[in-house]
Amino acid sequence: MGTLYRPWGQLQWLLEQYGTTKWDLFGSLSTEDRCLAVRNTLYNRHSLNNTYLAQIRDADSLYSIVISQLIRNRTQDLLQLGGSIHDIGQHELFESPETVIAAALKFSKSSIGNVIIDISALPKRFFFLAIKTFLNTQVTNIIATYTIPAQYRSDEIAEDFQPWRPLPTFAAQSHDIPIQEFFVSVGHITMGLPEELESMSRNTKVKIFLPFPGHSQSIKRNWQFVQTIQEALPEGMKPILKVVHARDVSESFDHIVADTDHGVREALLAPFGPKPISLAMCLYACKNTNSRVYYTQPRIYPPDYSVGIEMKEGIPNIYGYCIRINGIDLYTV
Repeated sequence: MGTLYRPWGQLQWLLEQYGTTKWDLFGSLSTEDRCLAVRNTLYNRHSLNNTYLAQIRDADSLYSIVISQLIRNRTQDLLQLGGSIHDIGQHELFESPETVIAAALKFSKSSIGNVIIDISALPKRFFFLAIKTFLNTQVTNIIATYTIPAQYRSDEIAEDFQPWRPLPTFAAQSHDIPIQEFFVSVGHITMGLPEELESMSRNTKVKIFLPFPGHSQSIKRNWQFVQTIQEALPEGMKPILKVVHARDVSESFDHIVADTDHGVREALLAPFGPKPISLAMCLYACKNTNSRVYYTQPRIYPPDYSVGIEMKEGIPNIYGYCIRINGIDLYTV
């Protein structure tokens, strides 16, 4: 749909286009195997400069003991591949947005100007803020990365949801302006979203982004998500279903731009689906003030949210998305 070329694809290929460039990595240290995949790829290519891995603590739960052990395991994995305990920053899931912004700003100021933000295991309330912060700095190149897991948890992948509210710094400038376009990215679980849809204005156009192709485990859950949304809308309201590639950030971004008349129409974005589609929503909201991002943030993530790393031709299946090249932002409204 768009005319601007935005390079994306396998991270190994993307890095080759930059030659011997080194990168500063902003990522996470979590229970998921995939949290270190980007870091280790850069390290093995001798392309890693500095590393900041946010270790984000969820609310206490029945999983806390298991989570603590897995974090120790991941820390040992990091140390065995040339990492340092100083690469890890301690955070709380619901800490103030100023704390997250300060960490991202400190990281960007110490960087060499080439930043990779790995969103694979970062909660949305963290990576939305971090990307917004990086876009407001003078770093030269920004790449977002996403690692595909081998499999997802077969049971619920998140628990104990917050009420429906805007992600930090992504609220509307004025609550008096009616929502004209409502974009929902389809995920595994609706997490309280149906209750919010019951009072949706009939003047709002509801657009559902159905990811396909995506992870094979997600297909049934995605269709159950769509059915739940359709049943929750006021009688007579029919959502518009848009099939988008689960890993194509540019396609989802262009859909939002086109449907909002390049940002003129007021939009509400609900990033419940795959991280790449959430990234598209984040990039749009960062560039357009006539938008808001709402979510029901889980307070607890089971330690086996995802397991393993999907391999492709013998290497981790990691996608990279160029967001800024040589100081030029590729995602603009």
